[in-house]
Formats: sequence, C-alpha cells, structure tokens
Amino acid sequence: MFYRFLRFFAGVRRFAAEPSGSLEGRRVGQMLFRRWVGLRGFHVMFIILNFADWILTWIILAALGAEANPLAAWLLAKSGFVLAAYKFGLTALVVVVIEVIHEARPRTARRVAITGVIIMTLVVARSLWMVAENIPFNELSEMLGA
Repeated sequence: MFYRFLRFFAGVRRFAAEPSGSLEGRRVGQMLFRRWVGLRGFHVMFIILNFADWILTWIILAALGAEANPLAAWLLAKSGFVLAAYKFGLTALVVVVIEVIHEARPRTARRVAITGVIIMTLVVARSLWMVAENIPFNELSEMLGA
C-alpha cells in the first residue's frame, strides 16, 4: 500500500488494459486528469469548510474564551500556531487518506469525501449558531474590524 502511495505522488501509473484485451492502455495524463476532476470538488469544499471552522474558532475564542475540544484546548494552551498546525494538518491528512483510498476503491473514497464534507458542514453550522446566539452583531463587527 505504501508503495502505491509513493507511486501516486511520483506520477508513475500502470496502464489499464483495454476492454478488447489488448495490452495498450490509456495515457497516464488522462487517468490523472479524470481522477483529479472526480474528487476535486469535495477536496475544495472540505478545505473551505475547514478554513471557515478555523475563522469561527478564533471568533468564538475571542468572544467566549473557551475551546470545546479538549485536545484543541490543550494545543491552544501551548500556542495558537500549534492549534493552527493541528487543524490544517488534520485537513491535509484527510485529503491524503481519501486519495489513498481512491487508489483502490474510488466509490468508497467518494463516500468518505461526502461524509467529511457533511460532517464539516455540521461543525461550521454549529459554530455559526454559537456566534449568532452568543455574540451581539455590533461586537462581532468590531472584532472583525468592519
């Protein structure tokens, strides 16, 4: 599996056999393009939602002063940079894991990507609800510098 992972990032691909049984295969560029287009939207949405979660986390921390996730709270006590590295590192890990799963099972990778986007949408919706319920609009606009 690790060998496949390295081959993916090195750009080395096996040629898929044609349905006719001949040994000619599709070109590597076409395969990579189809693969990228297939999951690109989910990766982009997942990254955007994680960025929104990061921004909302800082708004909530500035107004309410508490992180609900115990591990994130511990990392925040170390440094804000450590918390940022943790959040964006997890985002990158999920994207890479989805790509690795896609190598063997494209449909499963798509389902995992959809599940990740749904979960992050719920997290962002919860954070937006917390901001709307607990922070007055004039205070929020002052925090954002508007």
